[in-house]
This record gives sequence, C-alpha cells and structure tokens, in this order.
Amino acid sequence: MSDNHLYFQFEDKLRNGIIPKVTVELLNFYSTKVLSKNKWIREPDFIVGYTDINNEDTCRVSKPISYGIISKYLYRNYYFSPEDFDLFRYECFWLDSTIDIQIDFHKFDPDTAETFEIALPQQQMYGDEYPIKLKIGREGHLCSSMQRALVSRIISLRKKLVIQSNLALLSDWLFDLRSLIGDAISLVDMTLHQFYNKAEYDPLPHWNFNKEMVGEKFGRRFRDKLKWVGQITGNPLDDARDELSSFHTLRKIRNHMMHFDPPSLAVPLEEAAIWLNQILDIAFLIKKIRYKIGVNNSTSVLNFMLQKEVVFVPRPPFVQRLPLNSRENGYLSSCWPNEMDNVKHELDVEHDINKLSDNIQIASLPQILEAMPQCSLASEMKDSLSDFSSFKKISKKKSTSKGFGKKPS
Repeated sequence: MSDNHLYFQFEDKLRNGIIPKVTVELLNFYSTKVLSKNKWIREPDFIVGYTDINNEDTCRVSKPISYGIISKYLYRNYYFSPEDFDLFRYECFWLDSTIDIQIDFHKFDPDTAETFEIALPQQQMYGDEYPIKLKIGREGHLCSSMQRALVSRIISLRKKLVIQSNLALLSDWLFDLRSLIGDAISLVDMTLHQFYNKAEYDPLPHWNFNKEMVGEKFGRRFRDKLKWVGQITGNPLDDARDELSSFHTLRKIRNHMMHFDPPSLAVPLEEAAIWLNQILDIAFLIKKIRYKIGVNNSTSVLNFMLQKEVVFVPRPPFVQRLPLNSRENGYLSSCWPNEMDNVKHELDVEHDINKLSDNIQIASLPQILEAMPQCSLASEMKDSLSDFSSFKKISKKKSTSKGFGKKPS
C-alpha cells in the first residue's frame, strides 16, 4: 500500500450552472435590481456606494463590478470575497452578522468582588423580549452567531479530508469525516433554531408564529423542524427533494457515528466519496430555506456552494471493480437491520439495494494515472492502456447525490 496515494480528488469543474447563478445573485443584491443572467450580461460595469458600518459619517465606494467581472473572478478563485471589491458582506443580519470577542484576562474590583465584564446584548437581532444576555468576565470567547464560523469550518474540513485522503484508512481521518458530517447537520439545525427564535421574539412582517401550531422547539424530530418553514411563512419547503434526501442520509450517519450503536462501522471509501458530495447539498438546502423564509443568502453559504465535487480514486491494481453492494459489504451492513429498512423506506429507493452503487463516481483510469506520481507502475499502465478495452468505466453523472452509494437516475 502506497502511503502517498490519494483516494479522493476534486473534480475539474463545479456543478453545472453554479457560477452563473451565484453571479446573478450577487449582482441582484449589490445593485438592488432583479435581472436575469441574459440581462446582466448586457449591463455595463457599475460601482456601489454605501455607508461604512463602523462609521456612519463615512461613505465608501466599491470597485467596478459586472457580470463579466464577477463571473471571471469566481471561475478563477471558486469563492467570493467582498473585500476584494471593497464591498460589504452579503448576509442576513440576524442569521449571519456576528460580534466575535476573545479576551485573555480576568480583572475584578477586590473591594466589591465585581468582575470586569463584556456584555453582548442580542435584542437588535431577536427583539427586546429575547431572554439570552451574553456576558463574559474572564479568559474566553464570546460570539453572537456561529453561522459564519461553522460554514468556514465545513469548507476547510472537507478540503482537508480530500487533500489528506492518503490517510483515509486511519482512524483519525474517519473521525474527521465524523466531525464534518456532524457539522453539516448542525448547520441546518442552527439555521432552523435561529429562524424559530426570530419568529417567536421578533417576527418579520410576513411571518405568523403560532406556538400551538409549531409546537415547542426542543425535543423535536428534524422532520417537524423542517415544517416550521411552511407553518411560519406559508411557504413550505417543497422544492428541495434531492437536498433533503442527502440531508436525511447524512443525519442517519451522524446519529450512528455520534452514538456508535452498533459500536461497529463499515465505511467503504467509495461511499465516503458520495457522502463528501452530499455535504455540498447541505449548502443548497440552506439556500432554499433562506429563500422560503424571505431573507438574504450569505457570502459564506455561496462559498460553500462553490466547492467542487470529489471522485474516488482506487489504487491502479484495483481499477477493475465489481459494483458495491451496500447492504452486504458497505455502510448499511454496520447498521441494525430495522435501521437499514427505515433508511431504504425514507429515501424512497426505487431499485433493489444491490444496485445502489450503479452510478457511483469513480475516477477513470486516465484520471488515476494523471494523479499518480511518476513510477515504473504508472509507466507500465500507461503503456498498456489499450489492454483495458474491457474495463467498465463507471458513469459520472453530474446530478445530486442520493442514498447510500447511489446517484439518482
């Protein structure tokens, strides 16, 4: 086994159509217009004038932006940084805006036993009746919203898992995968809870918060929490079937990995590649939740959406492969039998479980050879590439991941 072999690599391109959609979304936000892609392409460059958030007496002006400028930037960088254009952040104030404070001292008045405290009221975000009063009086960290930091962590941890996939057979890599899946589910959970808090204490004009209808916030199933979107706004989350399929798959895996019941685990790397791509579906689910509740998306979520999918790269001697049987020798074999049946039912699997891996993304032989370091084995395989005419190339569909080791047809 080669210690340097990377079992995963990023796709060359993003999902189809993502950059045009992100470009239009950014231009509509910064211009306050609502134009289509075709209309924005014909629009000239423009600048954005705005008041400095830290000094209301200071007016700032952005660099020129347009469809061509923004889209070229995104194709080159695969992320958007408003600072590069002297722009303010694209975000929802009460969901994303954060005050992040770290202190490394503990000072107090010895005569009164009163400590020097930093208080961070959140009434501006959630209304005057919101009961949480953030305070810290000694060494520590104070943050008003973890949205931005959590999205950043998800992006960086996912990249780390791919870049360090030569370590994918070690337990530490598996625990990092566990953390990534948990963080992705937490992002959805936090978004729904922030939405509930805002609706209860400081609802937007078009919301209707009825406590008897939506029920208590704690001790609820995720399926009930997702219904809050429609119950409060009148706009049910009815256009996110694929994203919710990925979410519920990852949620099942998260629950297993957090509680370890059963204590065993089977994670074929082919299935891990599917999970890494399903993580991206969480970004699109968050976007759709925000759209339904009528608030801005954010720079952080857009950058999450701009991440590349990954493919599994077997070591060259094992390029010719049999289809994965997820129940017999995949992840589902490590679940309780009734849990396997529930997963199959909940995800609306249309085909027999033995066909779950028919469309799994695996790097083709030329991709594998390209990713290999120069060595005699690589040379021999390149020289004999024509001998692999019988090799079954696994199709690589650019569709949203669904299920355990399965892509939707």
